Amino acid sequence: MDEAAQATSWITIIGTMITTAGTVAVAFITSRTHRAQKNIQRETEDNAEDNKREILGAIDEIKAGLENNSRVTVANARAMISQVYTANKERKAISEKTWRNVLELHDAYKAVKIDGHTPNSWCDQIVDEMRSWEKL
Repeated sequence: MDEAAQATSWITIIGTMITTAGTVAVAFITSRTHRAQKNIQRETEDNAEDNKREILGAIDEIKAGLENNSRVTVANARAMISQVYTANKERKAISEKTWRNVLELHDAYKAVKIDGHTPNSWCDQIVDEMRSWEKL
């Protein structure tokens, strides 16, 4: 084999080695990039799931607080209506302003839903009785 052929052979071998090394390097970099992207995607999904759990937990807390407020509203309205009834039941008369307040309280009482139900009819009976009273 003459020197030119041998040089060409070496160039071909070295070229092939460089090409192979380049291909391996590209594959390695691509693989690392792909893994990094998968890790980022996984972390993003995990963070999104954590955020979702946090938000749902906060919503549940707000719902519980609102339900407690509703229970307090019902209890307050019931107590006030009962107080007006007790204070005026002997004379069966009530001022017009107090009567309007009782009706507003009763409307608020009936508007509240606790566990999907309106409050019981105990206040309804008291308000119905007060409807027949004299308005001053």
